[in-house]
Amino acid sequence: MYSGFNGSQRGFTIVEIMVAMLLGLILMAGVVSLMVGNKRSFNEQTEMSRLQENARFAMQFLSSSIRMAGYAGCPGDMAVVASHLDINDKNLLNMVIPIDGYDANSISGRWEASGSAEAVSDMVAGNDAVAVRFFTPPSHDLQSAMSLVSDNLVATSADGIAERQILAVSDCKSADIFQVTGLTGTATISHSTAATTSGGDVLVPGNGVADLARLYDVGAKLHHLYAARYYIRNNTQGIPALYRLIHADGVYTSQELVAGVENMQIMYGDGSSFVPANNVSDWEKVNSVKVGLLVRTEDEMGIDIDNRTYNVLDQAITAAGDRYRRKVFTTTIELRNRI
Repeated sequence: MYSGFNGSQRGFTIVEIMVAMLLGLILMAGVVSLMVGNKRSFNEQTEMSRLQENARFAMQFLSSSIRMAGYAGCPGDMAVVASHLDINDKNLLNMVIPIDGYDANSISGRWEASGSAEAVSDMVAGNDAVAVRFFTPPSHDLQSAMSLVSDNLVATSADGIAERQILAVSDCKSADIFQVTGLTGTATISHSTAATTSGGDVLVPGNGVADLARLYDVGAKLHHLYAARYYIRNNTQGIPALYRLIHADGVYTSQELVAGVENMQIMYGDGSSFVPANNVSDWEKVNSVKVGLLVRTEDEMGIDIDNRTYNVLDQAITAAGDRYRRKVFTTTIELRNRI
């Protein structure tokens, strides 16, 4: 019987197939390892970039506010600023104290120099905090002069002004702080001692005194009062974050600003040295602030455990023994209105 089989043609042996498979597996393992390494490197770079951005945003929030502390418009002197708000000297809206701080080593559990305990219970232990108060740049002028200190204020526009907001009217002689109790017409602002607005909203804190300290003429400026306390607390996901306590829409509210800020240390300078809040002898002489932040990634990464000790403004902060990546950032801020 004739067969077309050529004896010189043979298939692969078992050994050859196994060697080829082994080489293929080695090559595939290399490709997979390279892909995994690239992905890990990409994730690490993404997390570190996000860490850098979070730190930049946190420093921007703090620097822009601290730099403006004590700005009172044209008068420039806190002694001529009269507050008509129904508050005590420990309140967040007390403009008499343009800047004060809380020291992580405080044994009194209160803010220096206001003595307030607001927001202290929410803070993550071991963190400093800072409060600042200032007038925002003027948004409107008075359109007509006042005849009586009880007169409503007529502004050039009502844009950006609403009931329950805290405003200040000022010229180069003095300034008066009050809460808007009513807004009528194009821009007529009332500042009575009413407990509620015309719409029935409760006024917090309200005005203790209705009459302004003096008459204001055409061209007097209207400012918003900005008062905020910056501190570190855990957000709803348990991540430490930079928060601020402010008065907005008629209520005191805490707002999360930047996640991943694990520790904040603050020191205050008078031109000769920097000291913690507890060691500031005269807050009127504070003209610069040093801020140190320990910022971590929002997610754990890699396999290395972080047990390192970080130096944040001479404070030793030891990592929690986890897989988060951390970095220290510092800056020095000059107070424009206290130099």
